[in-house]
Amino acid sequence: MANAPQKQVARTANGQFRPGVSGNAAGNVHRSRHALNADTIREMHAAFRRGGRAAIDKVMKQQPAVFLKLLVLLVRGTCESSIPARSSR
Repeated sequence: MANAPQKQVARTANGQFRPGVSGNAAGNVHRSRHALNADTIREMHAAFRRGGRAAIDKVMKQQPAVFLKLLVLLVRGTCESSIPARSSR
């Protein structure tokens, strides 16, 4: 893939890319990652709807350390964003 020929992208007279052209012929990595994240979240949501409550109960009883770690990770993300900054005096 490193030796694949690259498509020439139209540029302005001073060498800048024309409006709407990034110059990245391989595409947008961030858009690909976003699409993968969206697909993953959608499938996880579908899986949760099928057996989420039972899975949570099973992990809580059989692997309490894993359950607690996931709980802390979820709560930490929401707490950090809701704690107001302290002002220094």
